Amino acid sequence: RRLQVSDEALAIAERLGTESRRCLILSWRAVDRLEGGDVIGAQLDVDSLTRVVEAGKAQRLAGFPRRWSAMRAILAGRLDDAERYVREARVQMLQSGDPNAEAYAGIQGGVITLERGRSAEIAAFLASAGWLFTYRERVAGVAAALAMVELEAGVDRPARSILEAARTDDWSRLREDPEQLGTASWLVEL
Repeated sequence: RRLQVSDEALAIAERLGTESRRCLILSWRAVDRLEGGDVIGAQLDVDSLTRVVEAGKAQRLAGFPRRWSAMRAILAGRLDDAERYVREARVQMLQSGDPNAEAYAGIQGGVITLERGRSAEIAAFLASAGWLFTYRERVAGVAAALAMVELEAGVDRPARSILEAARTDDWSRLREDPEQLGTASWLVEL
C-alpha cells in the first residue's frame, strides 16, 4: 500500500514540478522498497534523488544519499565505511539546516557502536543525549532500540515492559507502526 501511495504522490510531484517534494517521496519510497526486498529499486530511487540534490534543486535532502550509504554499509558489515558516511551526512545536513542532523547521526552512530559491542560508549552517549528520550515516548522503534541498549548494559526492565505491552495489546501497535520493520527487528532482538 505504501508503494502505491508513493507512486501516486511521485506522479503528482513530477506533474507539478516540485523537485524537493519529489525527492522527499523518493527517499520514503526507497525505504519502502528496501523493506519489501527490492534493493535495486531502492537504490534507483536514491540515485534519482542524488542527481537532483547534486543539481542543487533539493538541498534540504543533501544528507540523505550519505545516510543511505551509511545504512547500506551497516547492513553489509562495513562499519568503518559506515562511520565515515555518517560523519559526512551529518556535515551535509548541518550545512543545509536540517534540524535532524544530530538525531540521524546519533542513531546511525549508535547502531554502529552497538554492532561493535562497545556498550560503555553507548551508555556515555545516552547520558548526553537527552533529546533521544523524547523520541522514546513517540517512536516505538526508538523505544525498542533504547531498551536493547539498556538490556546490553544489564538493565532489563524497559525491555520487559515493551515486550509485555506489545503482547498485551496483541501486537496491534506494531501493525500500525509506520516503521514496522525496524521496530519488529528490535523487538526480535529483545
